[in-house]
Amino acid sequence: MNSPSIDNITKVLKNASSSETPSQEWIKIKNDDFSNAMVEMYLVGKEKGKKEYAEFKIKVLNKNLDIAKGLSVDFLKSLNAHDIKSISIHLKILSLEVFEAAFIIPAETYFSNSFAKAVELSKEFKGTSENIEVIYKFMPFSDDIDYDILNAEGFVYSYI
Repeated sequence: MNSPSIDNITKVLKNASSSETPSQEWIKIKNDDFSNAMVEMYLVGKEKGKKEYAEFKIKVLNKNLDIAKGLSVDFLKSLNAHDIKSISIHLKILSLEVFEAAFIIPAETYFSNSFAKAVELSKEFKGTSENIEVIYKFMPFSDDIDYDILNAEGFVYSYI
């Protein structure tokens, strides 16, 4: 005997909980068939739940990534307001809520007294989001920077 379909199991369960007179929709199910059908329903629900959870996480990550990009640009504006220029920003995802932004700044700025102000600003800058954290780091510009290595390190988003 083939396993009954999920629709038939659902009908049986609905009728079993009804106080009405049993209908002709009742079918005899062996315990093994019922167990197999229950396992099948569980697995179908589990896979659907996994898929929905993954889709939700992707949506949250994309939203948080957009916020992190915006906060990084806001921090760049804050640096610019203090006459600290950045050549580019490179963003890395550390987790769903934590991001790292590497600011490449001119070497003469990196090795000057104004760099201390940049570090101070990075510690104070919180932006407008309480849901995510962006860690701001600095790197002096050099002709020797290998952007492929930066990308391999996870800094896959760039703002130039």
